[in-house]
Amino acid sequence: MSSRTISIWACCVLAPAYVVAAQETPSYPSRDVVILALGSGEGSGGDTLVRQARRLLAGGNGNTLDTLRDVQMAIVRATAPFGPVLLLAPDEKVSSEITERCHAYDLCDFIAKGVVRLAIVPHDTAWIRDYGPVIEAGSRSTARVIDAVYDNARRTIDLSVALRSVNDERMLLIKIANRIEATAESRQTLADIQAQLQLLAHYAEILRDESAFRDRPQDDDAAFDIAQAVLVNSARSSADLVQSQKIFLDGGNLLKTDDGACLTTTELYSVNRLTETELAAKLSTAYGCRDTIYLEPLPGRDVIRHVDMFVLPALGKRLLLADFGLDQAHIKAAWPSMSALERELTFQAAVAMTRNEKILRARGYDVLLVPAPVPRGMDESRAYYPTVMNALVRSNGRGRRQVILPSYDGFQADVQKKARDVITDAFGAGAEIVTVESTVAAQGQGAVHCLTITAPFDISIFSDGTETFHRQMWALRESLNESLVQVTRPVLIGRWSSAPSMASDRDPDGWKVTFGEEEVTMTAAGESTTATYVAVKEHRYRWPLELTFDHGTRKVRGRIEWLTDSSMRLMLEKSDTILLTRDLTLEELQTNARSLPANAIVNGLIGDLDERLDDQLIQAWEFVGRAGDVVTIDAASDEFDTELLVVGPGLDEPLYNDDLSDDTRNSQLVVTIPETATYKVVVRSFERDEAGAFTLSARSGDRSIEASLASLPSEGRTLRIGTAVTGQLTRAVVRDDLGPVQAWTLSACQAPRVRIDLASEEFDTVLFVSGPGIDEQLSNDDSGGTLDSSLEFDCREGASYSIIVGTADDAQTGTFRLSASTERNGAAR
Repeated sequence: MSSRTISIWACCVLAPAYVVAAQETPSYPSRDVVILALGSGEGSGGDTLVRQARRLLAGGNGNTLDTLRDVQMAIVRATAPFGPVLLLAPDEKVSSEITERCHAYDLCDFIAKGVVRLAIVPHDTAWIRDYGPVIEAGSRSTARVIDAVYDNARRTIDLSVALRSVNDERMLLIKIANRIEATAESRQTLADIQAQLQLLAHYAEILRDESAFRDRPQDDDAAFDIAQAVLVNSARSSADLVQSQKIFLDGGNLLKTDDGACLTTTELYSVNRLTETELAAKLSTAYGCRDTIYLEPLPGRDVIRHVDMFVLPALGKRLLLADFGLDQAHIKAAWPSMSALERELTFQAAVAMTRNEKILRARGYDVLLVPAPVPRGMDESRAYYPTVMNALVRSNGRGRRQVILPSYDGFQADVQKKARDVITDAFGAGAEIVTVESTVAAQGQGAVHCLTITAPFDISIFSDGTETFHRQMWALRESLNESLVQVTRPVLIGRWSSAPSMASDRDPDGWKVTFGEEEVTMTAAGESTTATYVAVKEHRYRWPLELTFDHGTRKVRGRIEWLTDSSMRLMLEKSDTILLTRDLTLEELQTNARSLPANAIVNGLIGDLDERLDDQLIQAWEFVGRAGDVVTIDAASDEFDTELLVVGPGLDEPLYNDDLSDDTRNSQLVVTIPETATYKVVVRSFERDEAGAFTLSARSGDRSIEASLASLPSEGRTLRIGTAVTGQLTRAVVRDDLGPVQAWTLSACQAPRVRIDLASEEFDTVLFVSGPGIDEQLSNDDSGGTLDSSLEFDCREGASYSIIVGTADDAQTGTFRLSASTERNGAAR
């Protein structure tokens, strides 16, 4: 690509009228597309000195990219409901980061619906307004893309600031060296100072070296790729698509009014070394400027000198202009606490804006003054303007507009509100006014307008009607990701322990780490420390972490690297790296395809790779149980003391056994299965350091009392309604926990309500009834204050029921009388 780009002013209210072919009205309120460039940060390559110099050039703030990204994401969230947004990633890594972190950015729904799309366009920085092209609709729905040469004022400012910082540091070191007496003791100090001076000299050399710091070439070359990314029918070559202009122009320094005039600053003809007339002619040819109006920029040696920092075109001939008048109440109130730099800039800005007001009014414009927050100093020589004017304006083409204004938390809130009120009145009651916190962007000499460009909807990729396709592809991507990712639902809150291999002489018991909702407690070598913490879910594998210890005097940064859902590395800055495993609950244990069949014996091995619970090695097996079955489960080992637990549906709490008897370390549980379901049989070592081989078995014995009694054969013993029989209870059939029992059948039931009576003079009777319509087996021991038994139940016509005669004392048996009757006023029929 040979084109050197840039600029764009584009808001739909700032661009000329578009000539487009009739198309179906989109589902979006807007008739334009907003485009943002996700900067790539420092980039890669170069040795340590170069990378350090790059950080110095960027102001030394390693978090600048992240925080500027936050501003961009806030813009997307604010404007996506109004109309489509195209995000330009410099590479696949950044594109993947956006999609992987879409939940953190609150963008997943927008991406899934196709309202927000991503494209990969190589570029260096986020300031797309200044290097991006102007994209308009030409005749027959073709695109007109205009690109100028990027002046990149921000790089000039950054370079100047970085060089001054280096030189100030060098001068300070020289002064210190001159005051040190030449003694034997001071030689090392002087040598250290000399080494630092040499390092700073290298910094300065790198900063000046255009071979190491070119003028962000990818930004200046990005116009063609940006147009290709946004246009639905783009040309195949740069010559066909992009009209390159041989003038230096940052897009933020050109605004177009509704009447076709262009606003810029005197900075423009200075950087182009052209007269006002010569430059106006070029702008007329390239951008269709009916007239070019040159305004004075905001003052300051290291501030951006673009017109969009202090002018916002509204409707028709109405222009909004920042007001720094010294007679305003907020400036009078702030003046005593302002630095000398801030006062000087405010005074010069007031003079410049007064001149600009006169120029604009003389050209016939209706100028509305907008109260401006005062400049803010970053140090003794640098400042920035918290501008409210650097706004993005979108339109639906039928009079409705959205205006996204920059805002600044905690700074002159009353002034910002007054400014918003003036802007709201200027755009009319139907305008949607939205604010986005932009302090970081303003410190970088820009705000909302500088981070965005727009293109007409009808020639954009969003006019292709593929939202359903995008939604389907997004859903497919999510399902594929979910199937590939091992760490699916990492949960930080809970108790964690370091693996045995992490133990040392310093902390022989290892680490214990407990994360609560807001606090974390870390214990090692018997000592504990508590801290508050913040853990932000960056993506599926790593979370950045910041700890603030309870005394509040220091912070420690680190990260969590997930290995599985229940294991991680906790890496603390300049401190320990700890391998931790979650102290899981029994319900959270994974069986990992281990299965214990009924009436079978399996071999197991428990070791360091298994989970830990309360510092004990633990292993879970899957067991499928049938309701009513009585299962005997045994765990045996010659190598460690076993513990046995069973958890699952219908069990209010885990069943547990340590030692089967006093003379064995093996374990056994006899379980009556409550429901037909899958249960977990858990083997655990009694001592922390114990491990080894074991056997696990499950033997199905008698089913539950209810199930076994219901299936007990009656051997021809029949009871009919309205009759009584005499029987003899013997020990021919004995059931565990019940003793001797005898089964009878009540057949061919006809009455709706039946009463069964059981009486004996020789033993204390127990009566059981089960059958159709009876969910749980009925039972009765003593009835009416006697040792006899009786039961009533609803009887289904024609159905048969099982009647079980039993004894409360399995040592007692004998003769009994059993009868079945219907009840009517207490009399049997």
